[in-house]
Formats: sequence, structure tokens, C-alpha cells
Amino acid sequence: MPEQAAFNGLHAVIAEDSQHMRTLLRSMLRALGFGQVAAESNGEDALRLISSGWADVVLLDWNMPGLSGIDVFRAIRAFPEPICRVPVMIVTAHASPQRLKLSKSLGVNSFLCKPVSVKALESRLLKIVSEPYAAINGDSAPSAMGTKKPGPEHSIEDDPLKSSSTDEKDDELENFYV
Repeated sequence: MPEQAAFNGLHAVIAEDSQHMRTLLRSMLRALGFGQVAAESNGEDALRLISSGWADVVLLDWNMPGLSGIDVFRAIRAFPEPICRVPVMIVTAHASPQRLKLSKSLGVNSFLCKPVSVKALESRLLKIVSEPYAAINGDSAPSAMGTKKPGPEHSIEDDPLKSSSTDEKDDELENFYV
């Protein structure tokens, strides 16, 4: 894989309650060249590892017992610098336009639907590792991350972007999603 060097030496944390998906994602990340991959079965254990500053990239399942992927994401963004800036990808089988918009509005770096292909995973990871701030809101300046600190609690039902249907917003979400 030609892009493998981009991930050499990086540490990834996976929070996924499915043993099969943890194994699959771990294998994919190792094949892509990640130095070390930790796979946790729940958000609480993943947060303990992430809070130590060990992670360079985090992959979160949306639906997990205890803390959901979005709950873990919000906790990560509440950590002090530089931990709060770790790139985060939501990987889920339960994708919907509302969840996608909510993830984007909260500042999640990327969103990937299961089943996951190595090609799609690699493409997303390259973007969030090489341009973590651009993946959030189209700006490569480090200060851009600060604009996406967790705000008030959101639910899918009260998502602020739910009623927006402009072509520009749809294009942004399509690029975030694909």
C-alpha cells in the first residue's frame, strides 16, 4: 500500500463493542501501517487510554453499552490540550442523515459506515491524519478546532442542522460521509 508510510508509528484506539469488528478494524489498521492499535470493548476503557495522550487517532462505534461513541467524542473534546485535538472517526452500522449531521455539527473529523473497506478506511484516515482541521470544518488552521468544542447537549431529534437542506450543506456532508 503506497500510503502506508503516512501511518507508520501512529497509535490508534478503537472503541467497539463487537469482538468481530474490533478484530477486523485492528487488522485493517495494522495492514495500513499503524505502529500500535488498542481495541477496547467500551467507551470507558477507551477514554482511560485516550486520556493518557497515547492515541494519535480514535475510531468509535456509535452504539455501545454505557458511553456511546458520541459520548466518548464529547469527553475527548473536553480533555485539555493536546488530547482534545486527537482526530476522531465514527464507524457505525447505524448511519442516518441525522446522525451524520449531528456528528458533523459537533466536530467529529470523519464518519464511516459499516461494512468497512480498507480503501474507504485508508482514504478517511489519510484525510484526518494529514489535515485534521480541514476534516472538521474546511480550514487547515489549528485554531479551527477551537470552534468545535462541545456545546449544549444535542440529540438527533433537536439537531440544529436537521432542517437544513441546501445543496452546499448536502455536498459538505457527502464529502464527510463518503
